[in-house]
Amino acid sequence: MSENQDPNVETYTVERMLQVPMPESKRADKALELSVIILKQRRLDREYSDVKSDFNSRLKDLGAQAEGIAKEIEEGGLELVGVDVSKDHTHNLIVETRKDTGEKITNRPMTAEDHQSEIPTGDNGTGETPDDGAGGHQPEA
Repeated sequence: MSENQDPNVETYTVERMLQVPMPESKRADKALELSVIILKQRRLDREYSDVKSDFNSRLKDLGAQAEGIAKEIEEGGLELVGVDVSKDHTHNLIVETRKDTGEKITNRPMTAEDHQSEIPTGDNGTGETPDDGAGGHQPEA
């Protein structure tokens, strides 16, 4: 006990966790650790942005595909369909009718071109004339 201390007061020492200033040698080590963590964080953030951008692009592509299929389901697709073309010279009209549904798809006045008669070529639309046995095309040997 010290001389100036009251004999009715007991004093002893304990250890407790309290805030203390960091020594300079430890501050430098912690600053280096902090900079490494910040660099890793920035790198990971860039990777996240790249991955996020890639995923957004892929999601957008899938959305466009889904929209296209939904539209196709709703509206149907384009296919070649047989169409009967009627030239009504009396009423000067062209009428086109779908062979699959019977729906009239065109009803318009005839043009000068429509009035021209088609000259039969005998090629059945193939561009080749049929072999009538009188020479012409010979089969390859």
